Amino acid sequence: MADRDQLFALQFRATASGQAVRNTFHVRQNPTAGHVDAAHLQALLADANTTTLINAYKGMLRTSDTLDVVLARGVEDPLDASFVPVEAALVLNAAGTRAVPAAGGPTGLSMVVGLYTDTSGRRYMGRFWPPPPVDQTAFSGTTISTGHVYYTAVNAFVTQLVKTTYPSGAGHYGGAWNDNDLAVWSRRAASIPADPQYARVTDIQPKLQVHYLRSREARQ
Repeated sequence: MADRDQLFALQFRATASGQAVRNTFHVRQNPTAGHVDAAHLQALLADANTTTLINAYKGMLRTSDTLDVVLARGVEDPLDASFVPVEAALVLNAAGTRAVPAAGGPTGLSMVVGLYTDTSGRRYMGRFWPPPPVDQTAFSGTTISTGHVYYTAVNAFVTQLVKTTYPSGAGHYGGAWNDNDLAVWSRRAASIPADPQYARVTDIQPKLQVHYLRSREARQ
């Protein structure tokens, strides 16, 4: 399947207050630049622009949190159970850089960031939950306070992530990121041979409304 050879996932794995935080972004490599292989993934993880993304991600984490690993992995093939994707990992175990607040909060509450693409249809709309603020002062009612350092940190990460989208033009990341664009991958579409598996991201928008992610809360 051609699409799977052009796609990979970049996953940030962190720990906040003992809870796992996972953010996964899909990336499409221009087919004219070849197919995704282990060498490409290793080069991308070692690229200076990836380091910039990592530093911005750490800005969303408190100094008591850790960014454990950044994993680059080819996408699965729902139509071929024998297919084994290539992967590469960058082990960090690095502390976040946002100060620990005086008053903590639930790890399940955070804002959501929307990913919008050049293809219509719900399956080609994406989103991600940034690391949680774990800070009572980050909220203003049911929204995130725009004057809070957490909101600033999320927007700083989004600013860097925008540079991986194809409309960024001259601002697009270079180096190993050349010919690589942020995308939304649909597992459902990947199981239908006639449908495109992905759509490239054209816009990224943080949303102020607070959302609850149960998987990030400790089980009682």
